[in-house]
Amino acid sequence: MVRAVVALMLVAGAAREDETGFEKVFNGKDLQGLKVFVEKGDPAEVWRAEGEVLQCRGTPAGYCYTEKKYKDFTLRFDWKFVRPAGLKDDATFGGNTGYLLWVGDRHKIWPYALECQGMNRQAGYVYFVDERQREKNKFAYDDAARARAVKPVGEWNTYEIVA
Repeated sequence: MVRAVVALMLVAGAAREDETGFEKVFNGKDLQGLKVFVEKGDPAEVWRAEGEVLQCRGTPAGYCYTEKKYKDFTLRFDWKFVRPAGLKDDATFGGNTGYLLWVGDRHKIWPYALECQGMNRQAGYVYFVDERQREKNKFAYDDAARARAVKPVGEWNTYEIVA
């Protein structure tokens, strides 16, 4: 089980308190304004707000999304994985997460969306989640730049997604 921790307090449409033009999508206390979809089981067992961060247990598979729909936005947030005890080589860590953009109203594992990958080994990659679009996943990546930008497992990273 891999736990991902996301500080969506710095999020788009929501970001830092002193920034104008942004709105918070995570209030730092509970899941108000967010909805959760899980493949099976209790969503509260997968997603929870604790200590001003949004935590995802990772199983069963699922995602959270905003109740409000956004079209043109900048999403800012901090994220990290909880570092497993005894992890010696970050390259062997299989932590997986992602940030789904433009999730439609047909919720399933996985919905039609554009994913900004948060997986430990592919943070920053972009994919079409829609199986009908998979052949269009022809994005170019600079793995050396990604390796320099992503911090070690257990440390906070920052994403800014302009959509």
